[in-house]
Amino acid sequence: MEHTGRDLVGRLREQARITALVDGRGPGRLLLRGPAGIGKTVLLRRAAALAGTHGLRVLRASGVEAEQYLPFAALHQVLLPTLGHLGDLPQLPRTALARAFALLPAADTPDPLHVGLAALGLLTGGDGRATLLVLDDLHWMDDASRAAIRFVWQRAGASPRIVAASREDDPGWCREATETIALTPLDRDQARELALRTAPGLGPQALHHLLGLAAGNPLALVELPQAATELADSSVLPVQTRLERAFAARFGPLDAAARMLLTVAAVHESPLVTDVLAAGRELVEDSHAPGALRRALDSGLVGASGARLVFLHPLVRSALVRAAGPDLLAQVHQAVADTTHDRFASVWHRAHATAKPDEDVAEALERVAGEARSRGALRPARSALIRAAALSVDDRRHVHRLLDAAQIADELGEPDAVERLVAQARALGPDETSAARIALLDGGTDDHVVLRVERLLHRAGAALAGDAHDLAADLLCRASRLMDHGAILDTSHRERVLTAAGALTLPSHDPRLLLIRACLSPAGPGVPVGLAGAATTGVLDPGQDALLAQAAVAGGDWDSVPALTARAAGGLRRQGRTALLAETLAARAFAAVMVGRWDDVDDVAVRAGRLAEETGQARWRHDAGLTRALLAALRGESERVAELLADGERFAVVTGDAVLGDTARLARGLAHLGADRHLDAYEALRSRVTTVPHPNRRLWAVDLLAEAAVGAGRAREAWELLRADLENAPPGPAAQVRSRNLARALLARPEEMEDAFGAAVLEARGTPGWHRARLDLYHGMWLRRHRRAAEARAVLEPCVLVLDRLGARAWAARGRRELAATGRRSRPASGISLTAQELRIARLAAEGLSNKEIGLRLFLTHRTVGTHLYRVFPKLNVRTRGQLHRVMREAGLLDD
Repeated sequence: MEHTGRDLVGRLREQARITALVDGRGPGRLLLRGPAGIGKTVLLRRAAALAGTHGLRVLRASGVEAEQYLPFAALHQVLLPTLGHLGDLPQLPRTALARAFALLPAADTPDPLHVGLAALGLLTGGDGRATLLVLDDLHWMDDASRAAIRFVWQRAGASPRIVAASREDDPGWCREATETIALTPLDRDQARELALRTAPGLGPQALHHLLGLAAGNPLALVELPQAATELADSSVLPVQTRLERAFAARFGPLDAAARMLLTVAAVHESPLVTDVLAAGRELVEDSHAPGALRRALDSGLVGASGARLVFLHPLVRSALVRAAGPDLLAQVHQAVADTTHDRFASVWHRAHATAKPDEDVAEALERVAGEARSRGALRPARSALIRAAALSVDDRRHVHRLLDAAQIADELGEPDAVERLVAQARALGPDETSAARIALLDGGTDDHVVLRVERLLHRAGAALAGDAHDLAADLLCRASRLMDHGAILDTSHRERVLTAAGALTLPSHDPRLLLIRACLSPAGPGVPVGLAGAATTGVLDPGQDALLAQAAVAGGDWDSVPALTARAAGGLRRQGRTALLAETLAARAFAAVMVGRWDDVDDVAVRAGRLAEETGQARWRHDAGLTRALLAALRGESERVAELLADGERFAVVTGDAVLGDTARLARGLAHLGADRHLDAYEALRSRVTTVPHPNRRLWAVDLLAEAAVGAGRAREAWELLRADLENAPPGPAAQVRSRNLARALLARPEEMEDAFGAAVLEARGTPGWHRARLDLYHGMWLRRHRRAAEARAVLEPCVLVLDRLGARAWAARGRRELAATGRRSRPASGISLTAQELRIARLAAEGLSNKEIGLRLFLTHRTVGTHLYRVFPKLNVRTRGQLHRVMREAGLLDD
């Protein structure tokens, strides 16, 4: 069944790229993309055959539509030939992979990181031979396998080399491939050549008809001539449907036993001949099964590669499943359920063999769904719950399971699925608890925010009365966030939410309680202390970390956000919870701007916006866009600011979103400040303080307002406006304290200014580069104006380096002007342009870690680390690690 280059018409560029990959002369990762039948599978076989002639070990896997709900099914295909070396792995990765493959009891959820490390170890270890990994139909692979393969894809060095194929509409991670080739239809001459090579007896009229039907699709050109009826009556059908019918015409003449074995192979999650025969013997007389399998192999629709069955093309599987009637499919599923060793697969096949409601099967599905969800396999869990709902014997359980599935769909960012599942639940007449859950899942954008809050509060009260405290906490969280975003902070609503939250019997560090307090309570020590308490409990669920990050953002605790969002994002990405991931990345980008860590803000915000758009979350798409506007304003990119602000401001006005409106005003004020339009900046930033009702958020940028006021000659007016906040505000997050300290220093009376700057500098130790650089800039300006030039230079010189590195052009230019006034000239820095990966590696190297230690920390080879440092040293104009530490410290690239 292997094809070589002689069988291919065209595809010269693709073949050359595959040859370079196998020879090791080019990048070791390649993704082929295109519709069904376009030639991806043939090119993959070409790669495998070529690798065999070069002595490479070839490992294969193919995604199967029916198996996408089975966690680790595709990864098991890949690693099955390597499991003899499982004992060579360290204990944690070895145990995680053994549990993932059901080789050990799953006492704990397999850690995705350790599963990825185990896969990487098996693929790069063994007998030392170079390996080619061949992956077909990547889009049908289960999420757990895709996460492990992505881990290998991103971290492996020269081995394994990987060539993969996916449909052109696959929305997953494969679009991040280092090199992608989009396969297009053959041109007319190439299509004619392939058609005549396949069916040389075609007459002119039949050839013309075939070329029109096939539309340049190579598989159609090969298969359609073998099914004469296809040329006569399928001109209006899509190419994929025509191909499935053509394959069906080829297995039509087979006897019932051979077709039965083929259908078992199409449905079974295992490609092993022994497993297919074991299930087949449940349906075909034991002595007849081997003969039936031989006849199936003779058909050419399926072949044997060692101990595995390999289908001619993935569409053969779907053709077999569609051709089998419901009764036959039920028998096949039952046979597989009775013989498979995988418990999840057994329950799933048993469910598909059951046509009528069956509570025993539904409960078994619900249990395996819970297990799948606990290990982050959300799509399999959702599919199992939907099937369990269909098999439920009473409406209450039916509704409960539908809403469980809808909740997972909500986390996955599938609004259409949520709407459909909620509508089905409503139609069955939900009870009070289910109605409350529907209120959580219902977007409710068709009515006023106050009505939505009232509805949530009513449901929360009912949940509390029924001792459903977790559900009540979720409802109160949603209400609090709506109130925060909608600027509803009247005493009545606040007291009702806070009183209800006080009645919850939950741990004091529960992230939901922290989020409610952060949204509704005045600034104070509660949020940071609570966050610290939650962090010490070792929260494992990335959703909990995401809630903590939301609480930190709402409370202005920017310093806590990076670690929380980094921890949450990895887990959410592995679990496919794209809706929450979009919000988490948006929070990470916004907090990074506020604390002055701008290196990857644009990239993170773009990814957040893209995910939010894909998951139908307009609010977070605009949030990410406004964060990019903030960064552009800080860097003096006025045209980009106007472009990025336009849509976000309109959305904020239409929806009444107070948080987005406030961010837009902040960006406008920063843009004016960066352009030295201090009066305009003052008016824009002053409007924040007078219109933002939340005391936390009002204090987010008082230092910027003070800076604008000084430049505009309105310092006394600003002091009177801010006096209460600056003098009476309780202790709060460190970021707010820094902002207040700088504002006090800038607005202090002349005789108090030295002490105010001294206090601000004393408390600024460990402050991120942006805030410390601005404090040093204005402190240096004050020193120079008081004829303390030497002291001013000592403060201004390092701060100008930091501002240049950040790209804060206006502030860097002010610093250079001040330096010049002290008698010291400073040219604009040429700019330190490090990628996010280079910056991570450089920081670790500056801290004294060896290349090997850095590689272990970042899951890279030591050679890859060395290559990055080879690029970093010239960029920073250093030759040793000691110099690297000094330069990075001076440039604000290291934490204090």
